[in-house]
Amino acid sequence: MPATSPAKKLSFSYYDEPPVRDQRREKQITFPYHPDEAMTTKIRQEVNVTIDGKKITIGTITATPTMTLIEGTSQPELGIGMDGIDLIANGESVPQTSGESSFLTHAFSMRYASLPENLQSVQLIIKKTGDTVQIPVK
Repeated sequence: MPATSPAKKLSFSYYDEPPVRDQRREKQITFPYHPDEAMTTKIRQEVNVTIDGKKITIGTITATPTMTLIEGTSQPELGIGMDGIDLIANGESVPQTSGESSFLTHAFSMRYASLPENLQSVQLIIKKTGDTVQIPVK
């Protein structure tokens, strides 16, 4: 169930399976909810780029204190796949932690480590072409 503004607690329900499988029991963990202490998003942007006449649509770049997520689509000739973009922040490479892509839709999703605190610049480097895309930092 989604949390509403006046919610003071959140609950997580799950089933506990004891050794006898026919005796499943629902259990619940409840914890305090403090929306003012939630993780803030550092960056959330959309980017559309054309490289050599081929389009890359970065649906979103989302950066939180714990990770950075790049999601989008590209034309297959650019070979983005699940690891075709290097993320550079303040001139330093940001390690990629995971990635996935769809052969049918050419959609991709790549997770990276979090961006540095004092963020000055962000670039995406398309590995196959070497092209650099500058992402505005606000």
